[in-house]
Amino acid sequence: MANNHELLGIHHVTAMTDDAERNYKFFTEVLGMRLVKKTVN
Repeated sequence: MANNHELLGIHHVTAMTDDAERNYKFFTEVLGMRLVKKTVN
């Protein structure tokens, strides 16, 4: 039986980093995602 799955989207991504600006630029400029919520601990 074939496993044919089509990716329709990504619900969310959580990333922890010590360089928030670089991380933000990667996800928005390279991957084309948008920031929905920013949480700082």
